[in-house]
Amino acid sequence: MNIRGLIFSIILSAILLGCMGFAVPADLAGNLLIGWAFFLARARAVHLNGDGILTAMVCLVLLSVGLDRFLGWLFEQMQTPRDSGPAARWKHSWTAALIVSILLMFISGLASAGIAHQAGWLLSSGQPWTTGGTSIAAERSQSVNNLKQAGLALHNYHEATGSLPPGGAFDQAGRAYHSWQALILSMTEEKALYNQINFDVPWNDGRNRTAIRTQVNMYLNPGQHSGRADGAQPALSHYAGNALVLGGNLPRTFREVSDGQEQTIMAGEVAAGFKPWGNPVNWRDPSQGINRVPEGFGSPFRYGANFLFVDGSVRFLKNSVSPPTMKALATPNGGETVSRDAY
Repeated sequence: MNIRGLIFSIILSAILLGCMGFAVPADLAGNLLIGWAFFLARARAVHLNGDGILTAMVCLVLLSVGLDRFLGWLFEQMQTPRDSGPAARWKHSWTAALIVSILLMFISGLASAGIAHQAGWLLSSGQPWTTGGTSIAAERSQSVNNLKQAGLALHNYHEATGSLPPGGAFDQAGRAYHSWQALILSMTEEKALYNQINFDVPWNDGRNRTAIRTQVNMYLNPGQHSGRADGAQPALSHYAGNALVLGGNLPRTFREVSDGQEQTIMAGEVAAGFKPWGNPVNWRDPSQGINRVPEGFGSPFRYGANFLFVDGSVRFLKNSVSPPTMKALATPNGGETVSRDAY
């Protein structure tokens, strides 16, 4: 068989095996080997620290050289005199093998800590592990990522301007102009859409029609199959701001969050009453509870909803969290202390 025939046979066999499902093991192996690379490509909040990498490399080289010298000396001291022949010497390859073993044990320790953390999260989440299969897990994960992207954009906005965006921009006559979700688009991958918006006129002005009708994936919960515009109306958002942090016409600063950024809600998922992402009054009151009223916070996922906190973290809060606790988590400077056991 010539080379062309062999290549054709291999390709045809791969296609047939894939159609019969034999590609699943190969796909699983590929995800285990290089799946982390695709995750890092999507997780834009992850950045490589050049100084840290250089420092680690220098420390690794110094450790290797020092260990090789020390073990060579120690090995020489342990040798017994021989009547004939040269004494055995410590080999550099032995040091290299030892360094690789140390690195593998270090990486294994990190992996074990990660597995323990995820196992603990699964055991304490109060949610079924397999309900709806992997598709629902992927949808929930993407919604968490959407909130994290919004949190990163809000932090970048605060760093650039000195404050968070107001919940909505209004003129002196009280006319609504633009929302916090529109204002942070410049800090995301949607900068081109941000540049299309005319911020000198209201959000629903005819000059903003095309921009406002554009769907923004970051504002769409993949688990929410309703509440999606068809292009003839302003595109909707499946998330809303906390009225006490991203509400009104007042830009707030992190210094005002005296209750602690890790204990103050900034935004969250909503399950009904969706508003356009350009609507300047897209905020809600967390004290109404979770999945209790249509105008409150909630999600299509069972048992609770995901919330973005001021520190940038995203946490799943159960439906059972009481409205008073939600009110305490909503106030940026109410002076309340909320135990983690309460939510």
